[in-house]
Amino acid sequence: MGFFSRLFPGFGRPSSPLFSKSQGNGIWVYLECEKCGEKIKLRLSKSTELQRIEESSPNAFYVRKLVMGEKCFTRIEVQLQFDQSYRIMPDLCEINNGTLLTEQEYEEN
Repeated sequence: MGFFSRLFPGFGRPSSPLFSKSQGNGIWVYLECEKCGEKIKLRLSKSTELQRIEESSPNAFYVRKLVMGEKCFTRIEVQLQFDQSYRIMPDLCEINNGTLLTEQEYEEN
């Protein structure tokens, strides 16, 4: 590990795509239903819906939700983990019956 890497974690690494967007007290998460292909925009409240994870990291958050779109009745089970900056950690997330999208993928037709 280099000198700058220790001083500035993430220095020199390419940035990963953003799967969530933090705005005020809310976090926007973008999903797609595997069955019908509907794109869903989900808002999570930082103050009431996120739970702090004490065991692994004092600055990490967790949420578990069941989401259903308007086109079909498929329930998308979402289990997400966030870092201290409310960014989704995609390698620690589980999504059943759907996929996680970036904001750009959500905006595309």
